[in-house]
Amino acid sequence: MKRLAAIVFAALLLSFMVCGCKKTETDPSGRVPRTDGGQSGVPADFWYGKELRICTASDTAAAQDLFVQENDAMQGEPIYDAVRKREQILRTEYGITTALVEKNTATQSAYAYLSRAIKAGDAAFDCLVTDGTTAYALAQQGMLCDFSEIDSLDLERDFWESAVQRQLTLGGAVYFLTGDFTSYDDRATQLIAFSKELWSQYADLLGCDTPYTLVESGDWTLPAMLSAAELVASQRHATDADGARYGCAVTDASLSGFLLGADVHMVSANAAREQSLCFPGARTDTAWNQLMQFFTSGAVVNRSAVSDFKMDAFQNGRTLFYTDTIGGIIAMRALRSDFSFGILPYPKLDSAQSGYFAASDSSEAVFLCMPLSCADSEKVGQALSVFAYVSSQTLTPAFYEKVLYGASVRDEESEPMLRLILANKQYDLGLWRNFGGFSDALRSAAKEKKENISAVYRSMQSQIERDFSQDMKYFE
Repeated sequence: MKRLAAIVFAALLLSFMVCGCKKTETDPSGRVPRTDGGQSGVPADFWYGKELRICTASDTAAAQDLFVQENDAMQGEPIYDAVRKREQILRTEYGITTALVEKNTATQSAYAYLSRAIKAGDAAFDCLVTDGTTAYALAQQGMLCDFSEIDSLDLERDFWESAVQRQLTLGGAVYFLTGDFTSYDDRATQLIAFSKELWSQYADLLGCDTPYTLVESGDWTLPAMLSAAELVASQRHATDADGARYGCAVTDASLSGFLLGADVHMVSANAAREQSLCFPGARTDTAWNQLMQFFTSGAVVNRSAVSDFKMDAFQNGRTLFYTDTIGGIIAMRALRSDFSFGILPYPKLDSAQSGYFAASDSSEAVFLCMPLSCADSEKVGQALSVFAYVSSQTLTPAFYEKVLYGASVRDEESEPMLRLILANKQYDLGLWRNFGGFSDALRSAAKEKKENISAVYRSMQSQIERDFSQDMKYFE
């Protein structure tokens, strides 16, 4: 069904499309010798010779490092310098000029804008970078190209994120990519920060000098985190009524972090990359009960639900743990640099769990897609390969070495923690597709502290399975 719909849709597009990519040819006379050593994945004589037009319409997060205008006042800022360097290399070595295409009205959703443009055969953009909900809706309606069928793209290259391909393949097709072309896939990854000052102060009671020891031994678990949070909160209550009152400050978004960290999924892909419902599973009730014990603890505060929660509470030593994304930690460090914190992955359910897993926050993640209205998918595929490769040599090292490891995290122990987190990203189609409304029900159940989540699922099971089955049939 998917193939037939795509073929019919593509045929309709041909009746609308009168030209290919915009004919703003780059003068090859300014070309300089390539410096990629053959690693960019395109032929030695490749020359794009025009704009690579990227549409950035998105209803949630937007990647801010796809292109920047020249600004002398920004020189010296690592991401700005890296993006400008990438632009220079793309232009002079490959004939690629990056141009962003933004949504032309604030009165419609990203999906409405993009779907209308694609249906009309609008050749105003060659690819798009958008939020997951919009990307999935476009794929579901047969409006996106399957990257795995574009011969000029080698999806096994290191500059393409493999986790997305493994976990979000639909009916054997790859509609979504992340990778080195932007840092915003990494920024959307969830983690836990901890106050090094508070941990050091109560190290004797906590049983170790640093929680890194627990991570390394495989004993950083949800019960261990709750125990530490309750201990520190009780000590501060007893000694300083106006001081730190919480063991952990969480948000609504951290629910997915804890669930996926405990290896509890709603939808997962098997080794053949086939999607299936897997909730509730063998670990679900145990994980949920521990989470409810954690969330109902007086040591834990949901800062999403407390209107007067002071956003500097973590910096001022009022909470031991603080859940956030990498992007959030970077922003927090930019606001204040005179406090010491460390980085941890979300805890495992128990010590027997195979490893640590890091959820991607669905409200912050962005994905690269190619519309069926793209006039020359093979040529654009080559340009995207070059874009990702050059980014891996410019943007990625600037982000990791200068922004992430250099400016944001300043202790040697946190660097391997970040590497561990980024190497184990998790995407769950069910959490952002919201089959049968169950993602919403999960969040409501957490807020209401419902203990039997399997019963909640069973009450909605027919609609969940119906929605899931209908979606998957389309992608067959």
